[in-house]
Amino acid sequence: MKQAALAILVLALGAQSAAQAADSDILINQQRAMQGGITPNDAPGFPITLAKGGHYKLVGPLKVPRDVQGMYIPVMADGITIDFNGFEMTGGGTSVGIDSPRDSVGHYSYVSRLDVRNGTIQNFNLGIGFAEQARIENMRLLNNGRNIDVRSGARIVGNITDGGSVNCYLSCLMQGNIVRRGSVLIESGTFIGNTVTTPAGDIALHGGNFAPMGYGNNTIFNENGKDVKIDGGTAGVGPLDPNYCGQHHPCLAVPSSP
Repeated sequence: MKQAALAILVLALGAQSAAQAADSDILINQQRAMQGGITPNDAPGFPITLAKGGHYKLVGPLKVPRDVQGMYIPVMADGITIDFNGFEMTGGGTSVGIDSPRDSVGHYSYVSRLDVRNGTIQNFNLGIGFAEQARIENMRLLNNGRNIDVRSGARIVGNITDGGSVNCYLSCLMQGNIVRRGSVLIESGTFIGNTVTTPAGDIALHGGNFAPMGYGNNTIFNENGKDVKIDGGTAGVGPLDPNYCGQHHPCLAVPSSP
């Protein structure tokens, strides 16, 4: 009898813990976006303003009107996790999917610690624009003018992009991504275990001017069978391990700028 009571108590506590975990997620869908109030400063409609740190979870797809941001993270809203939960956010071909403040020269700044995972952002001018310590994992970024534009300390792992560029500045790690019909810029950091295809004549991988980029164990090739080029910028690039740049076509390094 006591054992049965104990089992019931354990199940009840487990259910309570699961409910509390679910309650900690701030849920987002199209209806809630149009109503507003997802955070205290969130007006009805788009963009959805995520004005405080926490865990946000999509429970349905989002369709964003033309010329409007999908989500906006204002100054001081650090420590945000957005779980797309398998859903997609679709734009009208302009603006930014997930946006944050920029400084006077247009660089993303002021906000740190963003996690984005498990879904799709498509048909924006820019998919994700963010400042420091972003982690972008298991996302599909499709048909955006630029897919990712993030600043220092970013970790970009296990994503698929199609069309557009991926830009990461200062101390970045890109690993296990598929970049189709696009290019990659890493101002400094490590590019390892990725697959990149580029259109004819494009440079597949760009280094930067502040610190070298290391790259290794990547498959990089041109869709039309041309030579693949890697531009090291003024800081240069350094192969870490063997890279494959297409049959009979070596990885050609563009000479560093003087």
